[in-house]
Amino acid sequence: METDNEFLSCLDKDEEEFRIDIIECEYTVTGPAIDRLMRRVNVDDFESRQYMQRALKNMGVMETLRKMDIETGDTVDIKGFKFNWEE
Repeated sequence: METDNEFLSCLDKDEEEFRIDIIECEYTVTGPAIDRLMRRVNVDDFESRQYMQRALKNMGVMETLRKMDIETGDTVDIKGFKFNWEE
């Protein structure tokens, strides 16, 4: 997907908890909820990354990415932690 500056949010604009922008073909996830989550995650620890994945799913980030037509192999950037999307 090559669209820049496209986003979806989990809540109304006034209460936005996360935002997903497509910047240079990367899905960049930001927002207050993401900041809170990433303060509790050690990306070098497997169990912590599993916790992060569950939290992102519970927040609706994964569903939002799917609605944005993310494809296997696309890059997701969450506060500098990058990974390739896999279903």
